Amino acid sequence: MSKALDVKLAELDLTDLSSFDGRIVAIVSSDGTLDQIGRKLNKISKGSLARLVSSDKFEKMKLSDVTTLAFPVGLDAVAIDVVKLDRRADAQQARKAGALST
Repeated sequence: MSKALDVKLAELDLTDLSSFDGRIVAIVSSDGTLDQIGRKLNKISKGSLARLVSSDKFEKMKLSDVTTLAFPVGLDAVAIDVVKLDRRADAQQARKAGALST
C-alpha cells in the first residue's frame, strides 16, 4: 500500500514565483491556453510550458491527465505538474486529475 502524501495548499504569490520551493501545478485547457500562472511559469522557465503544449505528448494527453516537468529551469521548484483540464470541467474530471474535495 502506498503512503498518502501530506498535501498543503498555499496561496500563490506571482511576484515571487521563481523562488517557490516545492511542486507547482499548472492547469492548461485542452486547446493549450495558459492562464495567468501558466503564462508566468512559461516566461520564467524560458518557454518550457509552451513547448509542452505544442508537443505531440500534450496532444495525446486525455482530459485530467498530468505530466511532470522535473527541475524546471529558472525555478527553485522541484517540478511543474501540468494538468490538462478545461475550465468548465465536471467534478469527475477534477477528481480524476487529483482535486481535493473540501
